[in-house]
Amino acid sequence: MTIRTFRTFSTQSQRRMRVLVLVDPEVYFGSPHQFSRMGDPATASMECHIVFGLRRLRHNVKVLAFNPDTQRAVSEIQRSKPDVVFNLVEHIGRDRRRAADVPAMLELLGIPFTGCAAVGMSVSLDKALSKQVLADQNLRVPKFSIVPLGFTPRVPDVRLPVIVKPRYGGGSEGISLGSIIEKPHRLAARAALVHRSLKQDAICEEYIAGREISIGVLGDSKPLLVLPPRETVFGKAAIGGPAIASDRVKSSRSYRERWGISYQKAELSEKVEKAVKELARKAYEHLELRGYVRIDMRLDSQERPVFLEANSNPDLRPVVFGVMASWVGISYEELLGGIIELALRS
Repeated sequence: MTIRTFRTFSTQSQRRMRVLVLVDPEVYFGSPHQFSRMGDPATASMECHIVFGLRRLRHNVKVLAFNPDTQRAVSEIQRSKPDVVFNLVEHIGRDRRRAADVPAMLELLGIPFTGCAAVGMSVSLDKALSKQVLADQNLRVPKFSIVPLGFTPRVPDVRLPVIVKPRYGGGSEGISLGSIIEKPHRLAARAALVHRSLKQDAICEEYIAGREISIGVLGDSKPLLVLPPRETVFGKAAIGGPAIASDRVKSSRSYRERWGISYQKAELSEKVEKAVKELARKAYEHLELRGYVRIDMRLDSQERPVFLEANSNPDLRPVVFGVMASWVGISYEELLGGIIELALRS
Protein backbone atom coordinates (compact mmCIF):
# COMPACT_ATOMS: atom_id res chain seq x y z
CA MET A 1 0.00 0.00 0.00
CA THR A 2 1.38 3.40 -0.93
CA ILE A 3 1.16 6.49 1.25
CA ARG A 4 -1.04 8.11 -1.37
CA THR A 5 -3.44 5.14 -1.33
CA PHE A 6 -3.76 5.23 2.43
CA ARG A 7 -4.42 8.97 2.43
CA THR A 8 -7.28 8.51 -0.03
CA PHE A 9 -8.93 6.16 2.48
CA SER A 10 -9.55 9.13 4.78
CA THR A 11 -11.38 10.98 2.01
CA GLN A 12 -13.45 7.90 1.23
CA SER A 13 -14.46 7.52 4.88
CA GLN A 14 -15.60 11.13 5.25
CA ARG A 15 -19.19 10.11 4.69
CA ARG A 16 -20.90 10.55 8.02
CA MET A 17 -21.01 7.25 9.92
CA ARG A 18 -22.05 5.99 13.33
CA VAL A 19 -18.76 5.15 15.00
CA LEU A 20 -18.87 3.33 18.33
CA VAL A 21 -15.63 3.81 20.28
CA LEU A 22 -15.34 0.79 22.56
CA VAL A 23 -13.09 1.38 25.59
CA ASP A 24 -12.05 -0.22 28.88
CA PRO A 25 -14.42 0.43 31.82
CA GLU A 26 -11.87 2.49 33.77
CA VAL A 27 -11.56 4.91 30.86
CA TYR A 28 -15.21 5.99 30.61
CA PHE A 29 -17.66 6.39 33.46
CA GLY A 30 -20.69 7.19 31.33
CA SER A 31 -20.70 10.92 31.96
CA PRO A 32 -22.10 12.86 28.98
CA HIS A 33 -19.55 15.60 29.71
CA GLN A 34 -16.44 13.41 29.79
CA PHE A 35 -15.73 13.81 26.07
CA SER A 36 -17.32 17.23 25.64
CA ARG A 37 -13.97 19.05 25.51
CA MET A 38 -10.41 18.08 24.71
CA GLY A 39 -8.54 20.02 27.39
CA ASP A 40 -4.75 20.09 27.17
CA PRO A 41 -3.71 17.94 24.18
CA ALA A 42 -0.40 17.15 25.90
CA THR A 43 -2.17 15.37 28.77
CA ALA A 44 -5.35 14.19 27.03
CA SER A 45 -5.91 10.45 26.84
CA MET A 46 -5.59 8.43 23.67
CA GLU A 47 -9.34 7.82 23.74
CA CYS A 48 -9.99 11.57 23.91
CA HIS A 49 -7.72 12.25 20.93
CA ILE A 50 -9.47 9.57 18.90
CA VAL A 51 -12.98 10.77 19.77
CA PHE A 52 -12.21 14.36 18.82
CA GLY A 53 -10.32 13.29 15.71
CA LEU A 54 -13.33 11.28 14.55
CA ARG A 55 -15.63 14.21 15.24
CA ARG A 56 -13.41 16.43 13.09
CA LEU A 57 -14.05 13.89 10.34
CA ARG A 58 -17.78 14.64 10.95
CA HIS A 59 -18.67 11.18 12.23
CA ASN A 60 -21.42 10.57 14.77
CA VAL A 61 -19.32 9.27 17.67
CA LYS A 62 -20.52 7.37 20.70
CA VAL A 63 -18.27 6.07 23.48
CA LEU A 64 -19.16 2.85 25.27
CA ALA A 65 -17.32 1.09 28.09
CA PHE A 66 -17.11 -2.61 27.29
CA ASN A 67 -19.21 -4.62 29.73
CA PRO A 68 -17.51 -7.79 31.06
CA ASP A 69 -20.95 -9.41 31.02
CA THR A 70 -20.82 -10.62 27.41
CA GLN A 71 -24.61 -10.86 26.98
CA ARG A 72 -25.04 -7.26 28.15
CA ALA A 73 -22.11 -6.14 26.01
CA VAL A 74 -23.71 -7.64 22.90
CA SER A 75 -27.04 -5.95 23.68
CA GLU A 76 -25.39 -2.56 24.30
CA ILE A 77 -23.37 -2.74 21.08
CA GLN A 78 -26.34 -3.84 18.98
CA ARG A 79 -28.49 -1.08 20.47
CA SER A 80 -25.93 1.48 19.29
CA LYS A 81 -26.34 0.27 15.68
CA PRO A 82 -22.78 1.25 14.69
CA ASP A 83 -21.54 1.31 11.12
CA VAL A 84 -18.12 0.52 12.54
CA VAL A 85 -16.57 -0.09 15.98
CA PHE A 86 -13.30 1.59 16.90
CA ASN A 87 -12.02 -1.12 19.24
CA LEU A 88 -9.74 0.13 22.04
CA VAL A 89 -10.46 -2.60 24.61
CA GLU A 90 -7.23 -3.91 26.18
CA HIS A 91 -8.58 -6.29 28.80
CA ILE A 92 -11.69 -7.94 30.19
CA GLY A 93 -11.84 -8.11 33.95
CA ARG A 94 -8.15 -7.07 34.10
CA ASP A 95 -7.19 -10.14 32.03
CA ARG A 96 -5.35 -9.00 28.89
CA ARG A 97 -5.60 -12.46 27.36
CA ARG A 98 -9.34 -11.97 27.01
CA ALA A 99 -8.98 -8.79 24.95
CA ALA A 100 -9.16 -11.05 21.89
CA ASP A 101 -12.72 -11.98 22.92
CA VAL A 102 -13.87 -8.54 21.73
CA PRO A 103 -12.90 -8.87 18.06
CA ALA A 104 -14.15 -12.47 18.13
CA MET A 105 -17.54 -11.23 19.34
CA LEU A 106 -17.66 -8.45 16.75
CA GLU A 107 -16.79 -10.96 14.03
CA LEU A 108 -19.74 -13.14 15.10
CA LEU A 109 -22.03 -10.09 15.13
CA GLY A 110 -20.88 -9.12 11.63
CA ILE A 111 -19.93 -5.59 12.72
CA PRO A 112 -16.82 -4.04 11.10
CA PHE A 113 -14.17 -3.06 13.63
CA THR A 114 -10.75 -1.46 13.66
CA GLY A 115 -7.52 -3.17 14.57
CA CYS A 116 -6.60 -6.82 14.72
CA ALA A 117 -8.89 -9.79 14.29
CA ALA A 118 -9.19 -12.32 17.10
CA VAL A 119 -6.52 -14.72 15.82
CA GLY A 120 -3.80 -12.10 15.36
CA MET A 121 -4.60 -10.42 18.65
CA SER A 122 -4.49 -13.73 20.57
CA VAL A 123 -1.07 -14.60 19.19
CA SER A 124 0.43 -11.13 19.64
CA LEU A 125 -0.78 -10.88 23.25
CA ASP A 126 1.27 -13.96 24.10
CA LYS A 127 4.94 -12.88 24.22
CA ALA A 128 6.13 -16.49 24.13
CA LEU A 129 3.84 -17.75 21.38
CA SER A 130 4.51 -14.77 19.09
CA LYS A 131 8.28 -15.27 19.43
CA GLN A 132 7.97 -18.99 18.75
CA VAL A 133 5.88 -18.40 15.63
CA LEU A 134 8.54 -16.07 14.24
CA ALA A 135 11.44 -18.28 15.32
CA ASP A 136 9.81 -21.11 13.36
CA GLN A 137 10.01 -18.82 10.31
CA ASN A 138 13.75 -18.30 10.94
CA LEU A 139 13.25 -14.70 12.04
CA ARG A 140 15.50 -13.30 14.75
CA VAL A 141 13.99 -13.33 18.27
CA PRO A 142 15.63 -13.43 21.73
CA LYS A 143 16.15 -16.86 23.21
CA PHE A 144 13.56 -17.34 25.94
CA SER A 145 12.05 -19.71 28.45
CA ILE A 146 8.71 -19.73 30.25
CA VAL A 147 8.30 -20.00 34.02
CA PRO A 148 4.69 -21.21 34.46
CA LEU A 149 2.60 -19.71 37.23
CA GLY A 150 3.52 -21.41 40.51
CA PHE A 151 6.78 -22.93 39.25
CA THR A 152 10.32 -21.92 40.23
CA PRO A 153 13.16 -21.77 37.69
CA ARG A 154 16.00 -23.96 38.98
CA VAL A 155 18.68 -23.29 36.39
CA PRO A 156 18.41 -20.48 33.82
CA ASP A 157 17.49 -21.93 30.41
CA VAL A 158 18.74 -18.71 28.81
CA ARG A 159 22.21 -17.25 29.22
CA LEU A 160 22.31 -14.25 31.58
CA PRO A 161 21.56 -11.39 31.55
CA VAL A 162 17.87 -11.92 30.93
CA ILE A 163 14.85 -9.72 31.25
CA VAL A 164 11.89 -11.16 33.13
CA LYS A 165 8.43 -10.04 31.98
CA PRO A 166 4.82 -11.07 32.41
CA ARG A 167 3.92 -13.36 29.53
CA TYR A 168 0.75 -11.45 28.69
CA GLY A 169 1.62 -7.95 29.91
CA GLY A 170 1.07 -4.83 27.87
CA GLY A 171 2.32 -1.25 28.02
CA SER A 172 5.44 -2.33 29.98
CA GLU A 173 3.21 -3.63 32.78
CA GLY A 174 5.31 -5.42 35.37
CA ILE A 175 8.62 -4.20 33.92
CA SER A 176 11.07 -2.17 36.02
CA LEU A 177 14.84 -1.77 36.29
CA GLY A 178 14.79 -4.86 38.50
CA SER A 179 13.48 -6.91 35.58
CA ILE A 180 17.01 -7.22 34.16
CA ILE A 181 18.60 -10.19 35.90
CA GLU A 182 22.37 -10.70 35.89
CA LYS A 183 22.75 -13.11 38.83
CA PRO A 184 21.18 -16.60 38.82
CA HIS A 185 19.96 -16.38 42.42
CA ARG A 186 17.77 -13.36 41.56
CA LEU A 187 15.90 -15.08 38.76
CA ALA A 188 13.52 -17.10 40.93
CA ALA A 189 12.59 -14.07 43.04
CA ARG A 190 11.77 -11.98 39.97
CA ALA A 191 9.67 -14.73 38.39
CA ALA A 192 7.85 -15.16 41.71
CA LEU A 193 7.13 -11.42 41.79
CA VAL A 194 5.49 -11.62 38.35
CA HIS A 195 3.48 -14.65 39.48
CA ARG A 196 2.37 -13.01 42.71
CA SER A 197 1.55 -9.53 41.42
CA LEU A 198 0.07 -10.34 38.02
CA LYS A 199 -1.16 -13.94 38.44
CA GLN A 200 0.37 -15.15 35.18
CA ASP A 201 3.37 -16.94 33.70
CA ALA A 202 6.71 -15.18 33.53
CA ILE A 203 8.87 -15.16 30.41
CA CYS A 204 12.65 -14.95 30.76
CA GLU A 205 14.26 -13.76 27.57
CA GLU A 206 17.76 -12.92 26.46
CA TYR A 207 18.50 -9.27 27.14
CA ILE A 208 19.45 -7.39 23.97
CA ALA A 209 21.48 -4.36 25.03
CA GLY A 210 21.28 -2.37 21.78
CA ARG A 211 19.08 0.44 20.46
CA GLU A 212 15.31 0.15 20.93
CA ILE A 213 13.24 0.64 17.78
CA SER A 214 9.48 0.75 17.20
CA ILE A 215 7.81 0.72 13.84
CA GLY A 216 4.17 1.17 12.81
CA VAL A 217 2.56 -1.04 10.17
CA LEU A 218 -0.80 -0.45 8.50
CA GLY A 219 -2.86 -2.62 6.18
CA ASP A 220 -4.92 -5.77 5.80
CA SER A 221 -3.18 -7.35 2.81
CA LYS A 222 -0.06 -6.98 0.72
CA PRO A 223 1.51 -4.57 0.14
CA LEU A 224 1.61 -3.14 3.64
CA LEU A 225 2.41 0.44 4.61
CA VAL A 226 5.44 0.39 6.90
CA LEU A 227 6.08 3.72 8.64
CA PRO A 228 9.52 5.18 9.43
CA PRO A 229 11.10 3.65 12.56
CA ARG A 230 11.01 5.47 15.88
CA GLU A 231 13.75 5.14 18.49
CA THR A 232 13.56 5.33 22.27
CA VAL A 233 16.72 7.20 23.26
CA PHE A 234 17.99 6.37 26.75
CA GLY A 235 20.13 9.49 27.16
CA LYS A 236 21.74 8.74 30.51
CA ALA A 237 21.91 4.95 30.40
CA ALA A 238 25.71 5.10 30.42
CA ILE A 239 25.69 6.77 33.87
CA GLY A 240 23.14 4.50 35.51
CA GLY A 241 19.91 5.66 33.90
CA PRO A 242 17.25 3.31 32.53
CA ALA A 243 18.12 1.33 29.40
CA ILE A 244 14.70 -0.32 28.98
CA ALA A 245 11.17 0.96 28.45
CA SER A 246 9.93 0.25 31.96
CA ASP A 247 6.46 1.03 33.24
CA ARG A 248 7.84 4.18 34.89
CA VAL A 249 9.55 5.31 31.68
CA LYS A 250 6.24 5.10 29.82
CA SER A 251 4.06 6.63 32.53
CA SER A 252 6.17 9.44 34.04
CA ARG A 253 7.18 12.48 32.05
CA SER A 254 9.30 13.84 34.92
CA TYR A 255 11.17 10.53 35.12
CA ARG A 256 11.92 10.66 31.39
CA GLU A 257 13.16 14.23 31.68
CA ARG A 258 15.38 13.39 34.66
CA TRP A 259 17.09 10.56 32.77
CA GLY A 260 17.20 12.17 29.34
CA ILE A 261 14.79 9.71 27.73
CA SER A 262 13.23 10.85 24.48
CA TYR A 263 11.61 9.55 21.32
CA GLN A 264 12.79 10.48 17.85
CA LYS A 265 12.85 9.36 14.27
CA ALA A 266 15.51 6.67 14.16
CA GLU A 267 18.65 7.58 12.25
CA LEU A 268 19.65 4.29 10.67
CA SER A 269 21.83 3.32 7.75
CA GLU A 270 19.97 2.32 4.60
CA LYS A 271 20.93 -1.32 5.19
CA VAL A 272 19.72 -1.39 8.80
CA GLU A 273 16.48 0.47 8.06
CA LYS A 274 15.73 -1.97 5.26
CA ALA A 275 16.28 -4.90 7.65
CA VAL A 276 14.12 -3.28 10.35
CA LYS A 277 11.23 -2.72 7.94
CA GLU A 278 11.53 -6.22 6.52
CA LEU A 279 11.36 -7.78 9.99
CA ALA A 280 8.32 -5.64 10.83
CA ARG A 281 6.61 -6.63 7.59
CA LYS A 282 7.29 -10.36 8.05
CA ALA A 283 6.21 -10.28 11.71
CA TYR A 284 2.94 -8.58 10.70
CA GLU A 285 2.25 -11.23 8.08
CA HIS A 286 3.26 -14.35 10.04
CA LEU A 287 1.38 -13.27 13.17
CA GLU A 288 -1.75 -12.66 11.02
CA LEU A 289 -2.08 -9.05 12.09
CA ARG A 290 -4.21 -6.43 10.41
CA GLY A 291 -5.37 -2.83 10.66
CA TYR A 292 -2.62 -1.04 12.57
CA VAL A 293 0.13 -2.49 14.78
CA ARG A 294 3.37 -1.34 16.39
CA ILE A 295 6.29 -3.76 16.24
CA ASP A 296 9.01 -3.35 18.89
CA MET A 297 12.54 -4.59 18.35
CA ARG A 298 16.14 -4.02 19.38
CA LEU A 299 19.35 -3.90 17.40
CA ASP A 300 21.96 -6.41 18.55
CA SER A 301 25.73 -5.83 18.69
CA GLN A 302 25.92 -6.35 14.90
CA GLU A 303 23.02 -3.93 14.28
CA ARG A 304 20.69 -6.77 13.29
CA PRO A 305 17.04 -6.23 14.32
CA VAL A 306 15.67 -8.66 16.91
CA PHE A 307 11.88 -8.91 17.39
CA LEU A 308 10.61 -8.17 20.91
CA GLU A 309 6.83 -7.98 20.61
CA ALA A 310 3.89 -6.89 18.50
CA ASN A 311 1.44 -4.42 19.99
CA SER A 312 -1.93 -5.18 18.43
CA ASN A 313 -3.65 -2.33 20.27
CA PRO A 314 -0.91 0.34 20.29
CA ASP A 315 -1.00 3.89 21.62
CA LEU A 316 -2.67 5.95 18.88
CA ARG A 317 -2.03 9.37 20.34
CA PRO A 318 -0.67 12.01 17.93
CA VAL A 319 2.68 12.00 19.74
CA VAL A 320 3.12 8.22 19.41
CA PHE A 321 1.66 6.36 16.41
CA GLY A 322 0.44 9.66 15.01
CA VAL A 323 3.92 11.14 14.84
CA MET A 324 5.22 8.11 12.90
CA ALA A 325 2.41 8.64 10.39
CA SER A 326 3.22 12.36 10.18
CA TRP A 327 6.76 11.53 9.04
CA VAL A 328 5.30 10.33 5.74
CA GLY A 329 2.81 13.20 5.45
CA ILE A 330 -0.27 11.49 6.94
CA SER A 331 -2.21 13.82 9.24
CA TYR A 332 -3.90 12.55 12.40
CA GLU A 333 -7.36 12.77 10.85
CA GLU A 334 -6.11 10.93 7.75
CA LEU A 335 -4.67 8.24 10.01
CA LEU A 336 -8.00 7.72 11.80
CA GLY A 337 -9.99 7.87 8.58
CA GLY A 338 -7.68 5.36 6.92
CA ILE A 339 -7.92 2.99 9.87
CA ILE A 340 -11.73 3.09 9.65
CA GLU A 341 -11.64 2.45 5.91
CA LEU A 342 -9.36 -0.55 6.47
CA ALA A 343 -11.93 -1.88 8.95
CA LEU A 344 -14.75 -1.50 6.42
CA ARG A 345 -12.71 -3.29 3.74
CA SER A 346 -11.70 -6.27 5.93
